[in-house]
Order: sequence, then structure tokens, then C-alpha cells
Amino acid sequence: MAALLNPAAASADAAGAAGRTCRDVTIPATSGLLNASIHGVLCTPAGPAKDTVQVLLHGGTYNSSYWDFPVAEGRYSYARQANNSGYTTLAIDRLGSGTSTRPLSALVTIDSQADIVHQVVGRLKAGEVTGAPVTRVALVGHSMGTGVASVETTTYGDVDAVVLTGGTAQLDTGALLTMLTSQVWPAALDPAFGPLIDPLYLTTKPGVRAAAFHAGGDVDPEVVRHDEATKDVASPVELTGTVLKGFSAATTRKITVPTMVQVGSNDQLFCAPGNAADCATPQALASAQATAFGPAARLHTSVLPGAGHDLQLDRNGADAAREVTHWLDATLPSR
Repeated sequence: MAALLNPAAASADAAGAAGRTCRDVTIPATSGLLNASIHGVLCTPAGPAKDTVQVLLHGGTYNSSYWDFPVAEGRYSYARQANNSGYTTLAIDRLGSGTSTRPLSALVTIDSQADIVHQVVGRLKAGEVTGAPVTRVALVGHSMGTGVASVETTTYGDVDAVVLTGGTAQLDTGALLTMLTSQVWPAALDPAFGPLIDPLYLTTKPGVRAAAFHAGGDVDPEVVRHDEATKDVASPVELTGTVLKGFSAATTRKITVPTMVQVGSNDQLFCAPGNAADCATPQALASAQATAFGPAARLHTSVLPGAGHDLQLDRNGADAAREVTHWLDATLPSR
């Protein structure tokens, strides 16, 4: 086919997806000798919740807020739409991002990220995050988070489905090189950040996120302003590992759970001129990705017309979220 809850932080979402409730959670994790604290936002629907929890993994220079942009009354919130559809979501600040532990950048690798997500999944299933054991988990990644999702599921085999957005095995290396040389710089040079434990962390230069991550005619200016105001950092070590391993067909061919790949048709990194035809339709994307996945992945492909790299944040991002919901409903029907 083409933990630990912080009760004081619990609050009803006033703008409300029919009264959904979101809580800040703190999840302990380890990576080698590193003891980490992983921050997450756990959102539950107002009514009965489905038995699959979505763990949301943001991309590089983002944090958990990517999934719940607080602009336009939640119009661009993937989490809100998933909650409206009965899913519990856990959006985490991946290691090095947001208010999670930010160690030396050399410790923030694709493998350490996958290991920590594995620990988060284990704590979910043990009932340590939601207060009750979780039956099934779906990983939903974006960009570098998609690379983490691929490595996590092929290394640990502990999730029931994966949704890979804004990332495929057809990365346009020329577009990536252009971004790294003209749109990215050391976060230590950026006025948006104070002193960092490691000056090697990267971020985007001021004012470039619209061109780097969005399609000009398909993004709300308010989204771009908030995107610039809340940008985060990324580890160059993880970036390298994501390119070489997370987006590699050698990794994705090992996925053995149902898999959805979703891109915006105008994604500058994966649908640049050299790959544009591969993003024209879901069928074209399926054909382009056919050798990157085995039959056990039961690959489902999705293309959001006109959208850029941050497809969930584009004007028609709600359509992308709805398609993920419909696919998960069909793939992991509640029992």
C-alpha cells in the first residue's frame, strides 16, 4: 500500500480540543555514563482514549513545541488534531533540545537518541508515564526525528507502527549542503542563545527558517514568526548520523512494523529539483521508496500538495495529520 508526572503542571487546554488535557512530564533516562532528564508534554483526549499512544519526535533545531504550535487557535497543532481523534500523544524534547538535558554535543548521537526513545517507550508500556500500562506505541517522527524513529524501531523492535514525515531515503545532498553552508551557524554566535555547554551546537541563522523549512505560498506568516522565535539547537554529530544511518535504506529496509512515509511536495531537502518527480504523487513516492523498505513494512505513502519540509505547519497541514490518523485507525484499530 501506495515517568513521571508533574501533577502541578496539569492543565486543561483552554482553547480546547473539546477539553483535552496536557501535562508536563519528566522522564529519566541514561545513555552510557550520561544521566539525562527528558521533558515531554503528554496530552490526552477529553473522551475515551484509543489504546495506541503516539510518541512524537521533532526535527533538528526544533523541540516538542513543533507538534503543538500555539498560533491561530491551534490550527497548526498536530497533537491537538490527534487528541481530537482519540489518541494520547507524548511529544518529547529530544536529548539536547528544549528543556531536556543538553550535554556535550558529542554525546548527542543518532544512537543515543534512539536508546533514550527506547527507554521512553519502555516507561510508557510499564505505566510510569500515563499512570497505566500502555498497550501499543506508534512513533511519529519529523526530519531528524524520522531518522531517530527508523533507528529506534530497527534496533529495539518495541513499537507497533512508525510514521516517518519530512524524511526519506532520497535526501538531496546538494540541498543539504546549501543549507549547512548558507543557513546554519554555531548557536554560540546567535543572539537567541546564551552561553552553551558546548559551542559546537548548531542552529539556523536569523531570518532563514521560512526559506529553509517552509513553502512560501503555503505557510501562515504567524507560523514563521513563531518558528523564528522558538528555534532550538542541533548536534552536528547527530546530524551526520541521521544522514548516514537514519535516512539510509540499509536501515529502513530492516523495519518490520507497518510504516507510513509522508512528505510535502515542495520539501527543499527531499523533493528538490532532482527528486521533485518522486514527490509528485503518493504513487510516485511509493515507487521511489520501493527498494528502501521490505514487505514487512507494508509501506503507505502520503504527499501533501504544495507543502514544504515542515508539512505539519503549512496551511494544509491539517490534511497531513488527518491522513496519519486514518492510517493509524486502519493499521492499529483499538481493541
